[in-house]
Amino acid sequence: MNIPQIKKLLETNFYDQSDPGSEQEGISKNSISFGGQVEDSWRTLPEVLSDAAKKENQGITYIRSDGSEYFQTYKDLYHDALVILDGLYRRGLKLGDKVILQIGRNQDFIPALWACFLGGIIPAPLSIAPNYDIQNAAVKKLENVWQILDKPIILTDCELISEIEKLTTQSHLKELQVVSIDDLRSHQFRSNQLSADELPHLAPLDPALLLFTSGSTDLPKGVMLHHRNILSMTAGTVRMNNFTQQEVTLNWMPLDHVGAIVFLGIMAVDLACHQIHVPIELILRQPIKWLDLIQKYQATISWAPNFAFSLINQQAEELNQSCYDLSSIKFLVNAGEQVSVKTIRLFLEILEKHQLRDRVIKPAFGMTESCSGITWSAGLSKDELIEENSFVSLGRPIPGATIRIIDQDNNVLPENEVGRLQIKGPSVTEGYYQNPELNQEVFQDGGWFTTGDLGYLHNGELVITGREKQEIIINGINYFAHEIETAIEEVEGVAISYTAAFAVFEQNKETDLLVITFSPESNNIEDAVKVVRQIRSHLTQKVGIAPAHVIPLEAELIPKTSIGKVQKAKLKKDFEQGLFADRIQEINEYLASDRRKNASLPQSENERQIAAVWCEILQLDAVGLQDNFFELGGNSLHLIRLQNELEQLFGRQIPLTEIFKNSTVATLAHFFTEESNSTKVITEKSRKRAANRSSKHHDTHDIAIIGMAGRFPGAKNIDSFWENLKNGVETISFFSE
Repeated sequence: MNIPQIKKLLETNFYDQSDPGSEQEGISKNSISFGGQVEDSWRTLPEVLSDAAKKENQGITYIRSDGSEYFQTYKDLYHDALVILDGLYRRGLKLGDKVILQIGRNQDFIPALWACFLGGIIPAPLSIAPNYDIQNAAVKKLENVWQILDKPIILTDCELISEIEKLTTQSHLKELQVVSIDDLRSHQFRSNQLSADELPHLAPLDPALLLFTSGSTDLPKGVMLHHRNILSMTAGTVRMNNFTQQEVTLNWMPLDHVGAIVFLGIMAVDLACHQIHVPIELILRQPIKWLDLIQKYQATISWAPNFAFSLINQQAEELNQSCYDLSSIKFLVNAGEQVSVKTIRLFLEILEKHQLRDRVIKPAFGMTESCSGITWSAGLSKDELIEENSFVSLGRPIPGATIRIIDQDNNVLPENEVGRLQIKGPSVTEGYYQNPELNQEVFQDGGWFTTGDLGYLHNGELVITGREKQEIIINGINYFAHEIETAIEEVEGVAISYTAAFAVFEQNKETDLLVITFSPESNNIEDAVKVVRQIRSHLTQKVGIAPAHVIPLEAELIPKTSIGKVQKAKLKKDFEQGLFADRIQEINEYLASDRRKNASLPQSENERQIAAVWCEILQLDAVGLQDNFFELGGNSLHLIRLQNELEQLFGRQIPLTEIFKNSTVATLAHFFTEESNSTKVITEKSRKRAANRSSKHHDTHDIAIIGMAGRFPGAKNIDSFWENLKNGVETISFFSE
């Protein structure tokens, strides 16, 4: 195999390398290891928060979806977590119990997470579903995890509880217990509150966090992380990169992701530095908001996958006419999907005038199983980013961690030879939850964890070249090929056992693209194209991913092994060599012709405006009234941008669920027309009521307030009620059944 020759990125200044003459047990001289043990890894998470709470004026700024802010000191976070933990205890939870987190609001998620850490309750955060339809992939995963964990309570917020409770109408989910964090907080004014002295004594090797990967169509993999795993990662990262309490971390990734939870969350508490959390939708709607926040808060550390850097590059024209001061940022991580040299070079060039430092972009390697980053790059310089198709260095391991490359026979390979990546260290999980077969497969030879990635070592730095495992990463989100294939084979007209899903990196698109091959039950071109449309729509709405190419192939053209397994590696190679180009062109031409033939052009003003927005987002010349947004290639990123454009166009908020339900120009225009008519009726009634009140009370008099008294839910007097209002404290509570 030809090994891409990449220029050494930088003369590194890492911590002392282990003496190559005194090999540690199970560590070859061709393995890379730095720094030995990290002292902080023997603390526990409650100790970390307790220490941070002693620091004055440090804490978390929560940016809400409307752009407003809420600041919570670490001392207040500690108190808030105690209140929530008290509520969990009153619900019967105890040390070692599990709880599923379905919390959309960051200002609720983080206190709930720390409540679990303080009480030895193990949180299992899961991504929020765009809608709680029983067929949705995120809902399927929720159901699967709930069953695996023996039906624990689901902790949510006031915005989601009614949606999740609808699932209990399903007979197999009628035992679902859903609890609002607001309900738990409503106990805070009882006299016998939980105190810090009553917290359980936890040890570094006690389980702390359970994160699930996969799981929408089969059993999810639960990654169990204990306190030492998490804190050895944060301490190693702090030590390697010389982070201090003066850092300001800025996170806009969803808080069910290990990078958001550990790297930009727990690490900030460990440092007792200022951290900022932003809803992902706010940045996806307005990517430049990321730069606004870096400048406003003088952020020093932030992170996003490669696609986010592309979103900024698309704003080049606006950025050329504006002025930012981005000099504060010193550690801008690009991780979570393949790093594009072209994207990073353009990003650095565009933002150079905005005082973005060279080498500020730090590619890294990490995974849930290693508590986020286990290697960190020393930084990329735009002058060194020359070969667009080259791989980039992901740096060296954190102190205490070791990495190595092995061949298929588990022999350790020397530098510059591609093989399978293995990692080892205190931040690496000790195993998957209740999955001994998988643990036996991935943990080998004295505790080395096989990541499923392919790569090599160059000058002591890790370079990833691809993935051995059947995992696809699009826009920083991990999908498993077999899950996508299972979803495809649910579509009528798809022949079973001939489906393949794989990712290819396309330099022009600067990202991985999803390719689907399948065998249609009918070889008629019209029938095949109909199935292609259905696959596109089904995948986007169920799994949340839009394929770049859906290619129907005759069964005999799909290579299989002797036992009938589809040979995806060969299909991928055939695709990259252009063997399917004619079939792709044939399908695309038929789709375009069919759309032109059956197109009904937009007629009303609403229809024309919506169609224009679709064309801009999907980069199409025209769309018809009945064209389906998802069949045209719309994905989750497009959806959020569409929501933002339509809200600006019509001057009102639009729930994503309505765009899901109204996925054609015609149905979406009808929705806006009906909503507008309803609003006019309500507005007219309100105007008449106001006029009546005005006619009855046309005389006005000044009022002097000479005294006030009151008692409110969660506030015994006016002053405490006013403090609640200022701090955004929710005091709504509900009667028990």
